[in-house]
Amino acid sequence: MIRVQTNGMPNHCWSAAMGTPEEQDIDWQVEWMRTVTEERSESQVTDLTGLNELLCNIYVSSNDKVPSEASFEELSTADDVSWGIAVTGTSLFNGVSLNSVDPFYPAVYGTVTDPDSEVEVVDWCLCHPQTAGVLHYHSASTCIPDSTYWSGKTAPMSDDAKTIMQDEYQNGMADRAVLGLSKDGRVIYTPFYSGG
Repeated sequence: MIRVQTNGMPNHCWSAAMGTPEEQDIDWQVEWMRTVTEERSESQVTDLTGLNELLCNIYVSSNDKVPSEASFEELSTADDVSWGIAVTGTSLFNGVSLNSVDPFYPAVYGTVTDPDSEVEVVDWCLCHPQTAGVLHYHSASTCIPDSTYWSGKTAPMSDDAKTIMQDEYQNGMADRAVLGLSKDGRVIYTPFYSGG
């Protein structure tokens, strides 16, 4: 078993353009890198509605969705939305916003009719607090390879998120570096890999 304990606050500076981050009591344990004997899916997708529910629902990563074989055990009453913890100690949310769209490149979908108004405001480390004060990332933080990345920049982040991630990871970190740990006990790697 591996145990994760953090207050949710990162090991780098942050700047909250909206909302105020609050310390959390995140404490859980899970079987470390368990052997998977067969591939299976908790969600059998048979139609577009099922696919949308799987890909466009921020709650798809809630604690009750962790496979039972992982022996996940929540030891605190912390946030239930994250799918893991980054090496910085900050929560990793999945790649959609509360309104079920990409937080950086939203599109017209569901109740979203004005995508420009849905772009989530983040700092240069690509983090921000949600309404309950949980500071989190939706993708690989630029401050993992270099905790001083945002030094000298003003918040909020005003460049293209994909471009700054590519630049920082290609210049500051080895391919396939560890990003964090998922609630099913697996290592989460950075998204950039020179081998394809």
